[in-house]
Amino acid sequence: MKSCAGGAAFLALLIMNGVTFYQVDALKAEVRDLKAKVAQERKNTDLMAEAVQTLDRARKHLGKTDTSEARKALEETVDTLSKTAKSAGGRAEPAIRWLQDQADNLKRQIENGGGTGR
Repeated sequence: MKSCAGGAAFLALLIMNGVTFYQVDALKAEVRDLKAKVAQERKNTDLMAEAVQTLDRARKHLGKTDTSEARKALEETVDTLSKTAKSAGGRAEPAIRWLQDQADNLKRQIENGGGTGR
């Protein structure tokens, strides 16, 4: 009887170890997925910040009537927004759309020979 109870306890311990291993493995996979999502969000945030900076730079050049540099900065903005739109999720869509609208407005100003309207 003792060996049967000991065997049952060992089997229960073995099963619990297996379940614990499975849970730890599942948690590791979840942490790995979350880290990837955080890294992607960080990348998207950096791209959005870059787009804002290049758009601001384009505005400053246009304010100085330097349309050539304004166009270059605007092209950088459009490229950055394109990268962001490809990698960002749906939550970033309104911000990307707003920045694209700002870039479109600035492009029209450049094409019209400058101006300070926004």
